[in-house]
Amino acid sequence: MTTSSALSAVSACQRWVADIVVGLDLCPWAAAPFARDGVRWRASGGETFEESVAEVVFESRLLCEGISETTLLVLPPAPYTPSFEDLLDLVEVCDAVLDGEGIAEHVQLVAFHPDFRYADSEPDDPANGTNQSPFPMVHLLRRADIQAVRADGAAVAERNAQVLRDRAEAGE
Repeated sequence: MTTSSALSAVSACQRWVADIVVGLDLCPWAAAPFARDGVRWRASGGETFEESVAEVVFESRLLCEGISETTLLVLPPAPYTPSFEDLLDLVEVCDAVLDGEGIAEHVQLVAFHPDFRYADSEPDDPANGTNQSPFPMVHLLRRADIQAVRADGAAVAERNAQVLRDRAEAGE
């Protein structure tokens, strides 16, 4: 992976977060750290599944140490670019490793991928767009920050689905 392709991938994901996630207010946890420059953006250098797991675990440790408010690890085009299913497996393995290290209770991992699809949705459902980033990403959040916002996750998901479906219907 070249430095310019990694920077391009991170830049594309930063624009997507600014325009879609924050711009459409899809995530009640995103706007504040984004506005405060509290997001740690990292381009993965992992060339294998295992190296990518190690990076997520490393970034989780840093998050627990207070290095940033939240971290977005972008997996740019490289020797290892996970499919959507591989990314879900990656997050599952990372959760297990974090649990074994005793830090899973402090960190929540969220998968973003261009092919993201909710398990109960059709592939072309605009609601899938809530997590359809330009490149695969793993979002690392502190669980305490999520709890502090006190948002109803189901209500947020329902609202987001409607916002994206309305935009699609309007041709946006």
